[in-house]
Amino acid sequence: MCLTEPVCGTDLGILKTKAHEQEDGTYKISGQKIFITSGDHDLTENIIHLVLARASDSPPGTKGISLFLVPKYIVKENGSIGPKNGISTGSIENKMGIKGSATCVLNFDEATGYMIGPKNKGLNSMFTMMNLERIIVGIQGLGLSEIAYQNSLNYAKERKQGKSNSSKSQNGSADLIIEHADIRRSLLNMKSIIEGERALCFWLSQQTEVSLNHNEPKTKQEASDLVSLMTPVVKSLFSDLGMEITSDAMQIHGGYGYTKDQGIEQLYRDNRITPIYEGTNSVQAIDLVFRKLINKNGDIVENYINILRKDIETESSELKPYQEKLKIYLEKLIDFTTWIKEKIKDSKDDANAASNDYLKVLGYVALGHSWLKVLEVSFKEVSNNKKFYEDKIQTAKFYFHRVLPRVESHYSSAISGSGYIMDFKFN
Repeated sequence: MCLTEPVCGTDLGILKTKAHEQEDGTYKISGQKIFITSGDHDLTENIIHLVLARASDSPPGTKGISLFLVPKYIVKENGSIGPKNGISTGSIENKMGIKGSATCVLNFDEATGYMIGPKNKGLNSMFTMMNLERIIVGIQGLGLSEIAYQNSLNYAKERKQGKSNSSKSQNGSADLIIEHADIRRSLLNMKSIIEGERALCFWLSQQTEVSLNHNEPKTKQEASDLVSLMTPVVKSLFSDLGMEITSDAMQIHGGYGYTKDQGIEQLYRDNRITPIYEGTNSVQAIDLVFRKLINKNGDIVENYINILRKDIETESSELKPYQEKLKIYLEKLIDFTTWIKEKIKDSKDDANAASNDYLKVLGYVALGHSWLKVLEVSFKEVSNNKKFYEDKIQTAKFYFHRVLPRVESHYSSAISGSGYIMDFKFN
C-alpha cells in the first residue's frame, strides 16, 4: 500500500503523486512514496503496488484521489513477466526497530498503472484494507506483549535477587524475583491486560464474521457498526499497552533487558512502530470521537453501552462483585460520552484534547466487559478444570482492582477542558 509521501502522512488530501491517463486506458504514475513496507525485494517474481494518486483532471483534496494498481514488472497478455515498470528504490529507511522488514522510499517515474475502483474514490477503496490493517496492528501489539510476558515470567522464575518480605530462601540466600510483591504485580498487570485483549479480539472477530455473513441485513449492519466503533480502540489501546508491557518486561529483566542478549529490547523497539502505523493513535482517537460514536445508522456507542448494561444486570451471585465494579466505571463512560457529545457541538478543542482519554476509557471498560464474559464461563466450568479456571478468576480479580480504575484518572483529567492548553504560549 503506497500512501505516505514526504509532504503528507495521514493528511492524504495534499498528496502530490500524479496520474495521467493514456489512450489505452492505463495511467502514467509519477511521484514519490515513503515508508513502504517491503516496497522492494527479490522474494517474489513481481510486486503489485496499490498507489494513491490524483488524476490530472481530478479536483484537489481527498475527493480527487484515485487508487491505482502499479506492478514492479509489466505483466504480458499471456500472464508472463514483461519489462520493468518505472519504479525505483530511492533508499532504505534506517529504522529504530523492525529491521528485518525493508521499508523503502519508492520513486514512480511515469510508471504504468491501472485504476482500481471508481475514479476519485480511491480512499474508500483503500480503507477497505486499511481498517483490517488497523485491527491487525493492534493484534501485533498484543502478540509482542505476549512474548514479553512469557519471557518475563520465565526470567522471574530463574533470577535470584534480594529477599522478599515472605522469604522462602534457604540458608539466608536470595529469593527468586517472582517472590517479590512488585514483580508479581507487574507480571499480573501484563497477564490481565493480555488475556482481556485476547478475549476482546475474539468478540471482535465474531462481530466481523456476523457483519460479513449474517442473513439478516439489520443484524449485519449492527455488527458492522460495532466493528467500526472498536477498530480504533483495538489499534490504539493494544499498541499503547504493548509499549507499557514491553517496557515493564525490560524492567523485570533489569540490566539484561537493556542489552541485546535477552531480546527484550528488540520487542520494545519493534512495538514502537505500532502506535504510529496505519494512522497514529491520536488520529485514531479523534476518528473515534468525531466519526465513530454516532453515524448515519444511529448512536453506535449508546448501542454498545446497552449491550454492557444487559450483561451487568444478569443475575449471578458469583459475578455480582465484578458486575458492580464494572458498573461504576460504565457510569464514568456514560458521563464521559455525554460530555464528549456536548463538546463536539460547542467546543471542538475540548473534545479533541479529550479524545485519547476517551478512547482509553472506552477501551478499559471494553476489556472489563470481556473479562466479565470470561468469568461467566470460568465460574460455570471451574469444577471441570480447577487449575485453569481459577487462574482466570484470579487474573480477572487483578484487572478489576488494579487496571480498570485507570478509567477514573483519564476521565477526571479529560473533562478539565482545553483552555489552558490552547492558550499556552510556546516560546
